[in-house]
Amino acid sequence: MIKLVDPICKKSLHPFVEINGLFMPCCYLTTSTNHEKELRSFFGEDYENLKLQNNTPSNIVKLWSKIKDSWHTENPYVGCLRSCPKNGKLKKTEKK
Repeated sequence: MIKLVDPICKKSLHPFVEINGLFMPCCYLTTSTNHEKELRSFFGEDYENLKLQNNTPSNIVKLWSKIKDSWHTENPYVGCLRSCPKNGKLKKTEKK
């Protein structure tokens, strides 16, 4: 299996809380214009459980395993693929 991502958060975790309470393993997952749509699509019904007003930090961290598990597939989470590609260069794919 070809590794497509080299996640920064795997080496140094810097959790990030968005103003809406979304608690994520890094800020890069919330910088895309479409991040909410991407996260909702990826997490499905668990998306709302990623928010601190709906869940405890320890339970949210458990939900992050879905992102981590995707790193070992041919289809890693799109936010990780965009922000932490294996070649180490951030991809800027958003249209302005």
